[in-house]
Amino acid sequence: MDLKEVALVDPVSHWYYQSKLFALDRAVGKFSPDWGSLVDVGAGSGFFSRSIADFAMGQQVICVDPNYGSERNEEAGKLRFVKNPPINGGDVYLFMDVLEHVADDVGLLTRYTNNAQPGAKIFITVPAFMSMWSAHDEYLEHFRRYRLSEVVDIASRAGLNVVHKRYLFGLVFPMAWFVRRFMGSGKSKSDLSSMNKYVNVILRSIVKLEHRFWWNPVFGVSAFVVAEVPN
Repeated sequence: MDLKEVALVDPVSHWYYQSKLFALDRAVGKFSPDWGSLVDVGAGSGFFSRSIADFAMGQQVICVDPNYGSERNEEAGKLRFVKNPPINGGDVYLFMDVLEHVADDVGLLTRYTNNAQPGAKIFITVPAFMSMWSAHDEYLEHFRRYRLSEVVDIASRAGLNVVHKRYLFGLVFPMAWFVRRFMGSGKSKSDLSSMNKYVNVILRSIVKLEHRFWWNPVFGVSAFVVAEVPN
């Protein structure tokens, strides 16, 4: 979770983060159910990796983010927050809304996956479609938004094999696109905010229902790709 949005919404209850977590959790369960070591790149608060880990089962999570004020360990050392990439590779990597923050997205992906274990799974989400560009992207200091085919190309150029691809949040895309194109202001700000609890529950239920389906190559607010390090 982006550190800039930590003060704006609670990911434990907000429909957007809970829905994205649902999609990620199902994908990890399908493509890498027996993982033991996870590297969360650009982890921010560590919301996603912390949420899918079961430290009682001996899983280890390394959250990497150069913006941390200091490094620390939690969960008896099984959860580490560090500023630099680990030397030893993991068998699961999360790039949750990270690649759009750097000029060289292929370089960042390669920097980490070069040390990954053969067969490691890479889970990538990025904001979709440049036509959705808004003050929200400027506030979060994005370089770009992506089409699904562009994320697949980046993964391939980084030497990875793509095993799954789709858009997320397709059901809310038309309204989100309209709002950003025609109703957004020029002021740099995040689109995420607290909302009425009933609206929040309805949106979360609708989007989680959509995320149960594995096929959406058409459109969505986010692009989601699962790649694999060659053996």
